[in-house]
Amino acid sequence: MLDPRRVNTFYTALQAAGMPDVPGEFSVVPQDQVIPAILAEISDFIRAFDRVTGRMAWQAAALRDAPVIAQLRRPEVCFFSAWDFHLPPEGGCRLIEFNDNGSGFLYAAIINALYHEVVGLGPERQIATPTGLPAFEQHIADLIEREARAFFGKDPADLFLVLDDADSVQIGKFRRELELLVELLRQHGWRAELGCPAELHWDGQRALFREEAVSFIVNRSTDFFWQGQCFSGLRSAYRAGSVYAVCDAQR
Repeated sequence: MLDPRRVNTFYTALQAAGMPDVPGEFSVVPQDQVIPAILAEISDFIRAFDRVTGRMAWQAAALRDAPVIAQLRRPEVCFFSAWDFHLPPEGGCRLIEFNDNGSGFLYAAIINALYHEVVGLGPERQIATPTGLPAFEQHIADLIEREARAFFGKDPADLFLVLDDADSVQIGKFRRELELLVELLRQHGWRAELGCPAELHWDGQRALFREEAVSFIVNRSTDFFWQGQCFSGLRSAYRAGSVYAVCDAQR
């Protein structure tokens, strides 16, 4: 448990790094949990999962009864995937959930890095030092750049849009994380905005957000198949192949 005298220092550091008001608006328990050396096993499981689900026969069976938009063959890679594993007392790991629309990854990076720093866990050799925030943000930016270049064949010049449902953008618990992602994109040289599906429309050739052309979309909406009327612009752009949409309707 974190020394009570350092709790406020920890909370202040979290807020300075971009977290919402802690603990008033967002609860963070000032206590660490050491995860046993099981990450290699988890990594092997994920690789096996990817090999199986990457097979054309598996995908054909999985998509047989899926909505038409999910059956489109697309090159996107969902690099914001979230894997939830349970670590039972008897050892090993068990997959609980795979979520291709995972939230909280920026918050988690902030909490892990700053807790390790405030508590002073550096000398604890049995505990791996978490990735520092600048390195973590660079890793995210590198993933985005790699995917954008692979999709367009070059650095896209149009807008990068972080998209979520209107309520989530306005009052959602992770709305600040959406803003942090926009800030990360801007810091790495991309024009980026945060918006909701109703603000995106299709002009017959391009997806437009407030009349500005959009090329790359990070979709955080939980309407996974974009069935709502407000998604009509995104559906059209996606079918036309004019935008890269990560965390997309391929779910």
